[in-house]
Amino acid sequence: MKTKLCALLTLLALLLGGCTPSRQIENQAHAISMGLDLTDGKICMSVQVPTIGAGSGEGSGSASATEYSIYSATAKDFPLAYDLLLATVPQRLNLTQLKSIIFSEALARSERFFPILRSTMHIFSLSGSAIVLVSRTPAREILENQEAYIGTHLSISMPAMLEYYRVNGYIPQTSLSLLYAGLKSVYSTGKAALCGLEGSEPPQDGSYLPGALDREGDNRDEFMGCALFNRNRMVGILDGHETQMMQLLSGESTEIGFTLPDSSVRLSQRRSPQIEFSSEDGRMRIDVTLRLRVIPLMETPDLDELKATLETAMQAVLKKCAEWEVEPFGFADAAVVSHLTFDSWDGERWPEVFGQAETRAHVVLSD
Repeated sequence: MKTKLCALLTLLALLLGGCTPSRQIENQAHAISMGLDLTDGKICMSVQVPTIGAGSGEGSGSASATEYSIYSATAKDFPLAYDLLLATVPQRLNLTQLKSIIFSEALARSERFFPILRSTMHIFSLSGSAIVLVSRTPAREILENQEAYIGTHLSISMPAMLEYYRVNGYIPQTSLSLLYAGLKSVYSTGKAALCGLEGSEPPQDGSYLPGALDREGDNRDEFMGCALFNRNRMVGILDGHETQMMQLLSGESTEIGFTLPDSSVRLSQRRSPQIEFSSEDGRMRIDVTLRLRVIPLMETPDLDELKATLETAMQAVLKKCAEWEVEPFGFADAAVVSHLTFDSWDGERWPEVFGQAETRAHVVLSD
């Protein structure tokens, strides 16, 4: 009996005291954001981690950019950059709490993007729920300028801010897992939120592209619009207004704000978009009908004018995506239902079929 008791006590001692110093939570670098850049043919990997210490970082009141450290490593390929980063960060790098992954547009548009995305997906313990953004400026610059809201931390304020933009339709729903699945699927298109740095481009009146927004604020990072991908890399950009139209057509946004020259309204979907397929002279025709409720925020707009404006805007987004042969609206999910067997559904050709189809948007408004 004494022998069993001694063995049990020894086992408990090993379990309770077996953590090495590098595995203790205070001795780990918990990355909040990761940035990936393509510079002169090399991959630069950066991580942003809170500075641990009294009165700073994730463990106290408010947190500013000065209370976070950024570490970078550059190498000829992604695995080498990752290994070098692990070797040079002064603490054990922990990616389980990662909130965002930022790819520079230069990298996202290159042929190296998908292999790097796949490698990122396979990093041990990296969270697949991390939000994916494509930056119009180097990703490291976005990390350097990230600011938390007053009284909060980046790990809290950044996801909350991006969720607010998503609910209003200005950016798509996106994560590492969703983007990877979109690139691998025969039913969907890969999407990522677009970001940029205030003042990186001359302000444009009415522009809804990050970096060219005519606005001022304490936070220089701007989040607006959508990056669209084919099976391997990024092929195009939708600005904030175009992203709202995409979100309405796909049914992913059920309520958005919309502005006319003399009025501002909220639009809410009464039901999911109705999608109908037909054929004319061997060419597919896709009709999408949206039933929207109009909630005036200023003067009540002319509904006929609003209807025409919305249909024109939606038609332009449908045409743009068709030219890129990307289909971010979820039409494939409806199209596959008309096929009796999976073998009769050629999902690999769907982007091409959509690119050649005649698409029409119809809006029915009510107050």
